Amino acid sequence: MAKEIAWNSVDAGYGRTVAVEGITVRLSPGEKLGILGRNGAGKTTILRAMMGDAKVHHGTVEIDGVDVTGMPAYQRNQLGVAVVPQTRDVFRSLTVRENLIVASAERDRTKLAVKLFPRLGERMQNLGADLSGGEQQMLSIARAIMTKPDFLMLDEPLEGLSPTLAQDVMKSVRKMVEETGLGCVLVEQHVATVLDFCDRALVVQRGQMVFSGTTDELRGRPDVLESAIGLSAVSSENE
Repeated sequence: MAKEIAWNSVDAGYGRTVAVEGITVRLSPGEKLGILGRNGAGKTTILRAMMGDAKVHHGTVEIDGVDVTGMPAYQRNQLGVAVVPQTRDVFRSLTVRENLIVASAERDRTKLAVKLFPRLGERMQNLGADLSGGEQQMLSIARAIMTKPDFLMLDEPLEGLSPTLAQDVMKSVRKMVEETGLGCVLVEQHVATVLDFCDRALVVQRGQMVFSGTTDELRGRPDVLESAIGLSAVSSENE
């Protein structure tokens, strides 16, 4: 079991372009870290640096004390880190059951997925293409946990979902974290979601880390939220 994942003074980006600089944060199993920022701030790049999909120009990323900076993405997954991308990792031409089996043939993992996401149990014979956006997101997350990760990284899982479906997804994610002891990284633009779900938060502005601390501390820093996310975002979350 991986005991920790860490970004150590990471500058990362794509090609020669650096999208984020000086990112330093560590996460243990059971902890929930939220990453907040505007579109284009660099939130997703932080996840991609850990998974090997963004180039690390400086610093290192570690899984359980092992420097994985130059390691292929599939090997990082084998070390216990899984990611759910914005694109929703679902095979549209396969049924829900087949989507889960492709991720892992272990029946116990399928039972766990259905327990955490009961709606999927009602849709086992439905094609991925026939699911609603919320159901596809649930399936994408379920597929990720089929690999028995110690850490799960969610890249804006609520994007495009109605408020009701967003609540359903986060309720299931909370249950999953509580029952499995997963460490969770949640990239989000919704301040209230991060403050409600996460223990700690990282706020990114123009590729720079402008806040790192507990969500309780962040609640007391409206200046950070207003500067990095915008007055409209803060006010709308409190309505």
